Amino acid sequence: MKTIDPATQALLNTGDFMDVDLYTITMMGGGVLRYAAADFTVSDGVHTWRSDGVMIGKDTAPQGHWKTGLDVDTWQVTMIPRPLESGVAQDFIGTVGWLEAVTNGALDGAELEVSRAFYAAPPTQPIPPTGAPLVGARVVIFAGLIMEVDSTHMMAHLTAKDYRVVLERQIPPHLYQASCRFTLFDPGCGLSAAAFAVNRTVASATKTVIIPTVITPPAGSGTFRLGRVVFTSGKNNAFQRMVQDWNSVTGAMTMVSPWPYQPQVGDTFQGFPGCDKTQVACALFGNSINFGGAPFVPAAETAV
Repeated sequence: MKTIDPATQALLNTGDFMDVDLYTITMMGGGVLRYAAADFTVSDGVHTWRSDGVMIGKDTAPQGHWKTGLDVDTWQVTMIPRPLESGVAQDFIGTVGWLEAVTNGALDGAELEVSRAFYAAPPTQPIPPTGAPLVGARVVIFAGLIMEVDSTHMMAHLTAKDYRVVLERQIPPHLYQASCRFTLFDPGCGLSAAAFAVNRTVASATKTVIIPTVITPPAGSGTFRLGRVVFTSGKNNAFQRMVQDWNSVTGAMTMVSPWPYQPQVGDTFQGFPGCDKTQVACALFGNSINFGGAPFVPAAETAV
């Protein structure tokens, strides 16, 4: 059961209202997309959900499937960007055409939040260019992870599952192992990624290797190996990849998988150090107190 604020409750009590679904997509690289399934743009004074670009469920209505207990809820929605105009995209993710970016994995691992806003029917006119202000507060009706993206040359169909989907992982919460059970910068590790971020510019690159203009080791482990790179400009903006290897002499970073687009000289990115989950690496970060491994527990096959 969800509670609502007095202003929204008063509007609902009139029996003369309309509701608008708002979609917030948070990509793995940190970029955020906001769309309104309405004929007008919506604003809460801080964020804006636009209605003049990507269309929500024009031909197929969004579908939510809720279950009782711990069963996973799902949400399916079709998103349709505006058609190309003279061969040029009208909607973008970063600087890349919307469908092109989605096809290349822009929404892989992204989070989806669907909330509902309420207005008098019809809402007060005229609606300002900044968007119709909310009546009361929006109500979150779904939140989860985008698990599937099926795209065509005109639209993308998204299937999301709520956060309980992580409970389907068939592993215990803690493993007794020599290496740390935490991931660098996660809540268990306790370190802040922002404190170790290194801003660099591409000097030369291929789809799998980038060489920055400045070659210095990062703080912490002193290496980018097993770390990650997130682009902050160019066609790969907001995309991230894990670093497979790093050459401390040339500065070359080799990615585990190629970038969707060829990085260009001058593109900016953030590099984050890597961690091999050993006690030694944890000490280099000055974080031994949060080391999550058990290196002194004997292996089962040798215990007596």
